Amino acid sequence: MGLAVLSVGLELVLLAVMLAFGRPLAARGGGWRAVLGLDRARRSDWLPWITGVGFAYLGRTVVGSVALVLSGGKALEEASNISGGDGSVVSIVVLVVVVVVLAPVVEELMFRGLILRTFMRRLSFWPAAALSTLLFAGFHVFEVDTVRGAITLACSVGVLGLVNCYLVRITGRLTPGIMVHATYNALAVGLALLLS
Repeated sequence: MGLAVLSVGLELVLLAVMLAFGRPLAARGGGWRAVLGLDRARRSDWLPWITGVGFAYLGRTVVGSVALVLSGGKALEEASNISGGDGSVVSIVVLVVVVVVLAPVVEELMFRGLILRTFMRRLSFWPAAALSTLLFAGFHVFEVDTVRGAITLACSVGVLGLVNCYLVRITGRLTPGIMVHATYNALAVGLALLLS
């Protein structure tokens, strides 16, 4: 439960930082929707969502395969950042709320909304996407204990970050990326619960 509390705390700190830095930008730039691409879900979001989930999992499969070959499977075990907790209903509900609901919204607002768009004011898209993704991947490495686990997790999460950066580029909005991120995390939680 300690990691869950830490995760909730970090997500709330990330949200507070995003609000602190984003509020002035939103006020100057015409609101959250205009500045960050925050918008409601639309019917047309299904195609970017399905495509994003497919590419994110394809990338995760490639990262996992390389990690498997290079480490004999140890890096994959060490890169796991989600556990089923003690298996109680409360721990499962907390896990789902934090990982499937809170994290996708907060992290997409911060990394693809605020950070990517801020970098894109000074850089072209791909360098901005790479920097945003590097920060996003770095944000997750505290969750594992070994260097090879951290590298494997960072690469896996980085694929999701790049996919969602590209979704922002083609849609101009965060909603498809939030949906991909939530789906990606929901599948990871489901797998962790099955294996625990």
